[in-house]
Amino acid sequence: MGSVFAAMVSTAEAMRVMQRSLTIVENNIVNASTPGYARQQASLVAAPFNPNSQSTSGGVQSGPMESTRSASVESSVWKLQHNAGFAGSLRLKLSELERTFPLTEGAGLSAELDRFFNSVSQWSVSPNSPTARGQVLNRATKIAQAFNQTSLDLANAGARATTELGQTVDTINRLARDIVAINNQKRENFASSNDAGLDSRLHAKLEALSEIVNFTALPQEDGSVSVMIGGQTPLVIGNTSFKPKFPRR
Repeated sequence: MGSVFAAMVSTAEAMRVMQRSLTIVENNIVNASTPGYARQQASLVAAPFNPNSQSTSGGVQSGPMESTRSASVESSVWKLQHNAGFAGSLRLKLSELERTFPLTEGAGLSAELDRFFNSVSQWSVSPNSPTARGQVLNRATKIAQAFNQTSLDLANAGARATTELGQTVDTINRLARDIVAINNQKRENFASSNDAGLDSRLHAKLEALSEIVNFTALPQEDGSVSVMIGGQTPLVIGNTSFKPKFPRR
């Protein structure tokens, strides 16, 4: 009779374990589109079994919930996103310079320089020609206007770059504060380090940060994460964030 009861207890525990596993799978499906979420999986542990004891049922028990997140894969993704973000920003800035210094034949400052020197060359052939002198003066006026316009375009591009840099630094500081807040939650309750929701929030912030700056994320024993810009300059250490500096005009 004891063995029958032990088998029933073992079966009931196995059903609870399977129910927990199904709940984890359901949660994975619900959070499939959650930013930063990594699929969770249940671990199973064999319960102690003693065939000579009627009180020990054996069977299976639930182990700790495990995350499928890979630190090396995350790091590779962050680097690729940073490279893509840098390339995109560089393309936009080079496009602005291309409009200032167009490569189209007959356009831009270089074309005005060519026309000016051509007029000077023609004037040298007929130095007493009023028409040649007038053409040189006309081209000189044109090239002065071209220089002024180019200088204005470069000044405007520099002003836009400074504004965008300030906005980028503000975004970095905001993300750093968000990471500090998550670190505080993890440190206050170390059990929350296995919280899939909190973990997804953290990695969503890190993923957003990777589009702006290259960094290294170092997990700490207290559950927090330290973020080092370029692997050296601290941005987040525990519950402290450090503001990056940039030259202002």
